[in-house]
Amino acid sequence: MGAAVVRERGTLIGDRSHQQSYSKATNLIRVELNSGSEMLTCTHAFFSAYCDGNFRPIVAERLTVAAFELLENGLSYGGIREKVVIELLQVDRGLGIRVTNEAIPARLAKLLEQLERVGASPEGVFLEELKRSMTGTNRAMLGLARLAYEARLELFASVRDRHVEVIAHCGA
Repeated sequence: MGAAVVRERGTLIGDRSHQQSYSKATNLIRVELNSGSEMLTCTHAFFSAYCDGNFRPIVAERLTVAAFELLENGLSYGGIREKVVIELLQVDRGLGIRVTNEAIPARLAKLLEQLERVGASPEGVFLEELKRSMTGTNRAMLGLARLAYEARLELFASVRDRHVEVIAHCGA
């Protein structure tokens, strides 16, 4: 598993069959928040409770980790006045967490770089970022690596101008 990410014409994409299935996804939950909002804990608790009550424990755990990490990134790195949307989606071949937001250009470059790194080596990036988080020398970018390596989720992302959409896919 891990991150299935490829650069194509300035846009990051994953497996096209997954992208097509997400365009036809059933939306189970959709929450809109203001970027920079203090609502991370409450929104994560809501997603956790829903997943715990509706899915097998291993699936619920993977989805709640994805909800936290992707929402934290969206709220932290989005434009100050922009909305962040988090959704729990059901597709034929599983479930996914999708976070959509407008990104600040300087932060967008870091996101794209991290997605490419995670796509190339989920385990290597996870261990590198874990070490960085323990030394405190630089701000660690552990979240995406954690999703790809530790939670074994597939990551798909697309970027159009400043509009960013990241999906963490949990197979059926």
